[in-house]
Amino acid sequence: MLCYYPYEGATERITWHGGQSDRLCYEVQIDDYKGDPDWIEREVQSITGGIPCGTKELLAAMSDYYQHIVTMHQDNLVGTIF
Repeated sequence: MLCYYPYEGATERITWHGGQSDRLCYEVQIDDYKGDPDWIEREVQSITGGIPCGTKELLAAMSDYYQHIVTMHQDNLVGTIF
């Protein structure tokens, strides 16, 4: 599994589980019932054009997906305010 953290200490991440998987997962960190941190999946997207050939392309896809999630959340927030 490879993870993209948007900043140091982030409680959200984008993951790719490797192999033939063509999915990126947006996950957030929460505390389980014991107070231990756990990651849960919130959104999933297929990688457009298939699995990237190199790590640079995969990093770009993960970063783009994170920016998409941020924009989607901002749009939802604005939609609920107005």
